[in-house]
Amino acid sequence: MAADVLLRSKRRYQHFCPAARALETIGELERVHRPLFTAIHQQGGVRLRGDAFAKWTADWLAKQKVDMAKYDAAFHSFSVESKVRRAAQMASSYRLEGVPTLTVQGRYLVLASTSQKSMLETADSLIGEARKRVAKSRP
Repeated sequence: MAADVLLRSKRRYQHFCPAARALETIGELERVHRPLFTAIHQQGGVRLRGDAFAKWTADWLAKQKVDMAKYDAAFHSFSVESKVRRAAQMASSYRLEGVPTLTVQGRYLVLASTSQKSMLETADSLIGEARKRVAKSRP
């Protein structure tokens, strides 16, 4: 993903957000994101919230050989807490009602009303337009 493209989660998935941000901080998100997402939905994690979800996730990550000392430090860090708080604020301000929903430059909401491929193609096109607008506005 390009450095100028950020992903934020809807409040319903807020319990996953700290884990994702901690994994991002320690450089493990790319390696374990897809398998973790699959495990959450296929191995029961999706039914858990709060501390139960955090424990389930930590146990799963340990099995994936994630450095749990680094993960725990990142998970409880001010930086991760700030990112999670900001994601919740953005989801609220965008009035997100479902997932997945992508917001492009705070102007456009892209909903998954058809296929994921179509959604990502639409978002990619809007990101390209947003980049052009930003480039034009620079002196």
